[in-house]
Amino acid sequence: MDVAQHTEAVEAELTRLIEKRSRNGEVDPDELEPGYQESVRIFRERSEAEMRSRWIAFHRNMHRLHTNLADEHAHKAEQLCEKGE
Repeated sequence: MDVAQHTEAVEAELTRLIEKRSRNGEVDPDELEPGYQESVRIFRERSEAEMRSRWIAFHRNMHRLHTNLADEHAHKAEQLCEKGE
């Protein structure tokens, strides 16, 4: 058996095991440990806080950009009004 065939066989076996486990609803014993659950909770909280921070920065940047754009258009409209008078 060459390396490619071996790799395919291993991937097929892993896929089979993952699908079987998901069908049976098996849970890794480590996942039941309070320390593990706590570390997952902390990780999720940090991830959520990081994403929230990024979204806040994004929306603030969009606000700045749109405010500047609105100001620019208001200024151009004023200039056109002044020329038309």
